[in-house]
Amino acid sequence: MNRSYRDYFLFFMGITSGLRISDILPLRVWDVKSAAHLKVREKKNGNTRRILMTDALKNEIQKYCRTLGDSDYLFPSRNGDKPISRVQAWNIINAAARYAGIQDSIGTRSMMTFFVSSANCVSSTTARAKRLRMH
Repeated sequence: MNRSYRDYFLFFMGITSGLRISDILPLRVWDVKSAAHLKVREKKNGNTRRILMTDALKNEIQKYCRTLGDSDYLFPSRNGDKPISRVQAWNIINAAARYAGIQDSIGTRSMMTFFVSSANCVSSTTARAKRLRMH
């Protein structure tokens, strides 16, 4: 699999799902491949979240998972049977921002912030924004 496509997919997954990076990294192919909803137990608070997967996300998942086995991590580390680290995810997001010409501070939390601000364009209620940020 092409590393730059993996990096793109990591960012795309973050901005379209609204999940924290700590909830994205442990996902395996079988968690997302044929699902209409993504069901995730949040690492921060232990709550279970059910996320409707958009057609765009489903299409990207199908393309991305073509070369992965069902039990593979979505973002496998080269160092054994585990996902990439949060630090590596931060490096990926930061490098993508620099490549895009963004000089501001950016990190893995920025994906969730983007998701929430995009949702706020559609619905601007404070309660909804808090729910999306899991506050």
